[in-house]
Amino acid sequence: HSGAVHNNGVVSVSNCVFNSNEARNGFAGALRIQGSKADVQKSVFVGNISHNHGGAIQINRNPMTTIKDCLFKDNTAVGAYGGAIANWGGATSTVSNSTFVGNKAEVTDKQTKPIGGAIVNMYQTSSSDLTLSKCIFEGDASSDELDAVHGGAFANFGSVALVEGCTFNGLKAEFGGAVSN
Repeated sequence: HSGAVHNNGVVSVSNCVFNSNEARNGFAGALRIQGSKADVQKSVFVGNISHNHGGAIQINRNPMTTIKDCLFKDNTAVGAYGGAIANWGGATSTVSNSTFVGNKAEVTDKQTKPIGGAIVNMYQTSSSDLTLSKCIFEGDASSDELDAVHGGAFANFGSVALVEGCTFNGLKAEFGGAVSN
């Protein structure tokens, strides 16, 4: 159910490049993390597409995921949630010292609303916890399109989020240009 890696066990990803991967019938254009501990660091995610949630990474039912020192650029969630990362279903994640540029959540129908241009933290079957620390979020300055309807950079729905020391530049959304909570 992922464009590159579907993980149900403990995983460590370091110094990797995920470029132009696509999940046509599943979650996560590059990396799906489900049910186990994961550590992702010093990696690059560019141009990945999910036709569901999490353009680059989807995290679900995890005891702890750490994402550090990564670049997320031009990833897209066509299924509506989390242009770069979708964190939900009881996941607990920390994203730090990472950069998000030009990521988008978009839809193909008029009924669904795209949420979280770069990241969505969402209640599915239980609350999810997300900490964002010292991250940079930048919109695609060359586009007049919205990064998402809710939260150009980050959207939090029915879950717990801590955002500290982050920078938000040039993001666009109908509600919460940078953050929607």
